[in-house]
Amino acid sequence: GVDSFYHPVNSETSKQIEKVWNSLTNSAKGEFRSVEFLTAHNRVLQGSEGTGEFTFKELCEDARGSSDYTAVAKAFNSIIIRGVPQLSMNRRDLLRRFILLIDALYYQHKNVVIEAHVPLDKLFDIEENLK
Repeated sequence: GVDSFYHPVNSETSKQIEKVWNSLTNSAKGEFRSVEFLTAHNRVLQGSEGTGEFTFKELCEDARGSSDYTAVAKAFNSIIIRGVPQLSMNRRDLLRRFILLIDALYYQHKNVVIEAHVPLDKLFDIEENLK
């Protein structure tokens, strides 16, 4: 099996994500293809077996909605999301989009692998900003 959460973002984690990619794609090199969002086209690294690799920036920093994330979920069986930052109420737009993305992938029963800058229990820095 493969873990679904890796941190921090560094060379060791990149090696682990590469192993995950190889496991999910039967070591396919991967090719870039375009995925059509309602708001724009995005290039995504796609391997065999329906695996796609995106950065957090590609998925959550532009204005996207649930229909965009449903399109991603329908296009891939497994999604690797690289470079997820610590999320806080200071950037509610990013927090909202990330939650919409995870919800869409969950409802479509997709395999999600996350590479984050912080541990899972620190991913959502909500309490600090409510004081």
